[in-house]
Amino acid sequence: MGMYGESAIRAVKLAAGMNIPDPQAAWDQAIRSLTGNALLIKKGCPRTTFLGLCEEGLVRGIPRGTYTSSATNKALAIKAVAALRNEPSIDNAVALWHRVTADRGLEDNQMDVVLSLWKNGDIAGRLSVPVREGTAEPGSVQE
Repeated sequence: MGMYGESAIRAVKLAAGMNIPDPQAAWDQAIRSLTGNALLIKKGCPRTTFLGLCEEGLVRGIPRGTYTSSATNKALAIKAVAALRNEPSIDNAVALWHRVTADRGLEDNQMDVVLSLWKNGDIAGRLSVPVREGTAEPGSVQE
């Protein structure tokens, strides 16, 4: 598990302690507890991946809501959860990235967030947005 996966797990615990869970504030507090490097704190891909999962109600203890404007990372996260549900033996970020994106581009810690939450038992709920095989775009194939 990398730093961003650890941040996601810490953010879930922090949000659980709030009267009204705020995943954005929880993420910010969690990542700051792990690093003082401003560039790493501001890194968008892992943050919006976490917030996209929260937005869909896929993170235990965090209600659905509007938490991110990143449609791409949210779609990647949703597709990664679907892939893990279909193939729970996927155990590393690179393998999950290749399964989700059909080998396009480089993984930028998005899968670290998803895998860490998955392995920690923090992924819950049902996918409400179906995804098309081989893309990160919402589409027509159900989970």
